[in-house]
Amino acid sequence: MVNPVNNVSNVSVTYPSHPVVLMPPSQLYGGNDHSVYKPDHVGVASSNNHLVSDLTQFGVGALSGYKYQSTFVTASESIGTSFKTGSFKDIMGSIQTNGKVLGGASINAAGIGALVSGGVSVVTNGVNLASGKDSARGAAANVVTDTIKGGISGIGGLAGGGISALALTLFKVTGTPVVIAGVIGGAIGATVVNKLINTEGLRHALRGN
Repeated sequence: MVNPVNNVSNVSVTYPSHPVVLMPPSQLYGGNDHSVYKPDHVGVASSNNHLVSDLTQFGVGALSGYKYQSTFVTASESIGTSFKTGSFKDIMGSIQTNGKVLGGASINAAGIGALVSGGVSVVTNGVNLASGKDSARGAAANVVTDTIKGGISGIGGLAGGGISALALTLFKVTGTPVVIAGVIGGAIGATVVNKLINTEGLRHALRGN
């Protein structure tokens, strides 16, 4: 027990009928600096998991932006052309057709993102759980949250990467710069979407903190 009154020496008290020693932080946590506490394993595991999760979502977004940027650009240009040259019926038909294409791409991007992020999370949190650095509840909460984040990152990456690539295409830029813009835009899109939805709030709720 930590002595709340004197943090540099032990104090003996009686509770209820036998002595209990209140130990100073230096003995509980090690070291001579009584003002600095070493983080516990669970805290370290949680911090590391956040870092791995964030990097994974960044990668998922970049992958999604790279993979689906051409689909986004083609569908967007098709809709734009229908607005310029088509009738109302043509416009509605183009929106419906290309909307299905984008919808299918979004579902695929979400599935791939969830699979990648969830897989990485299972491995990372499995190691933390096996080494005693996290609890079963904490590890499960991380896996569930990271899987959901992966799906969201996939969709955000598609949107961010597609918009970035489309912007350059409208300025008649082609080739490698468009691909790079899609990758970078995808990574940014995944990050932004996760911030807006606050997926970390779900992690904290599931972990119970």
